[in-house]
Amino acid sequence: MIDRTTPPPLSTFGDLSLNFPAVTHLPNGIPCWIINGGDDDMNRVNIYFKGGSFMEDLPGQAILTAYMLTEGNTSMPPEQVAEMFDFYAARKSCDSYDYWSEVVMTSLNDNFAHTMPLLFQCITSPSFPEQALETLKRRLAGNLGVMQQRVKYLAAVRMKELYYGDNHPLGKNLTPDHIMGITRDDLLAFHNRFYHPANCCMIISGKVDDKVMATINSTIGAWTTTAREEPFPAWTISPSPIMLDIVDKPGAMQSALRLRIEAVKRNHPDYLPLRILVMAFGGYFGSRLMSNIREDKGYTYGIGAALLGIENDGCVDIQCECATQHTWNVIKEIKHEMKRLRDELIPLDELDTVKQHMLSAAAKTHDSPYNIASYVSSTILFGVYPEYHNRQLDCIRNITPQQLQTIARRYLTDERLRTTIAGDKTQLNSLL
Repeated sequence: MIDRTTPPPLSTFGDLSLNFPAVTHLPNGIPCWIINGGDDDMNRVNIYFKGGSFMEDLPGQAILTAYMLTEGNTSMPPEQVAEMFDFYAARKSCDSYDYWSEVVMTSLNDNFAHTMPLLFQCITSPSFPEQALETLKRRLAGNLGVMQQRVKYLAAVRMKELYYGDNHPLGKNLTPDHIMGITRDDLLAFHNRFYHPANCCMIISGKVDDKVMATINSTIGAWTTTAREEPFPAWTISPSPIMLDIVDKPGAMQSALRLRIEAVKRNHPDYLPLRILVMAFGGYFGSRLMSNIREDKGYTYGIGAALLGIENDGCVDIQCECATQHTWNVIKEIKHEMKRLRDELIPLDELDTVKQHMLSAAAKTHDSPYNIASYVSSTILFGVYPEYHNRQLDCIRNITPQQLQTIARRYLTDERLRTTIAGDKTQLNSLL
């Protein structure tokens, strides 16, 4: 009989290091990472094209092109394409990011000889039907119009404008008018410029057998072009001197806060220690911000902080919503917790909790070939480098309270803290 009065012994994580998959090349030279594994007779294909919002001529051009990619092709109307994917039990999606656009399909191996040629036809010869495009534009514009009424969205948009600057792609605000102004010709122009094999790379994960690779090689691996690879544009951040700004939303019952500190890129020596510090500060449910501002003070249902790393930037991002009367107290307590991290060493038991939390997250990378593929994907989309996972493990295991205090004094200072608030400006000013 099990003795339920004695808890099971605690054990530590074993070796979580990751051997980054080697890149191979399809017959036409497209780089391909193959992550073979799993018990299910299925696979997932991630196909990437260099070309995202940073490279579009019109706001919304990249995302609409991606969303419309599988809405029919020159041989099939949208309804037939959707019916074929459903018949063969394949799940597909398309999206666009800063520098890249992505096409993803999960398919049974037995049906891959049907689903991959269908996906390839959509990628190479989309029809971008006018009626489907107008429906999509109205839906996206309507959703964006609703978002523009929310204080959380208003605070986030204003922060991007102040932090990145008006001339940076991330500092520009996509509007319903932008979306409604996109035409079918705009999608065709973006597709012709970016969706070709010289601009392409891919990942295939799951149970990747010879039949699957034969289908890959006969479709996307046989694709040829005379087009050249598009270079990445160079963008620099031009922050505004405004460090505190209020977006007026008259009558709002709540305020949304967005606070940001300029930090360092992923390849900087301080990045990984700072990530651990930010985790303790506000990165999980037991963090200092949650314990103080939610659990102790009751000012908000939730508050979080994260170290955001993109291709050419890194920043500490803090966000929450609260009743208007608590707004300035929330900011006061955020600064208080920053000061504590600068002035006091993190107790070893708290640091151990943070380490175990981060190691648990790192262990999930090994759960399946699809998780490993997602890590490889992050090296394409978000500037993560192949050695990042293992270097992070070393940093987590070896970081000390003294090192974290040094990082806190370097970055978590009131002078570096940029704040945007969206809410009733009259009431906020009266409270201040």
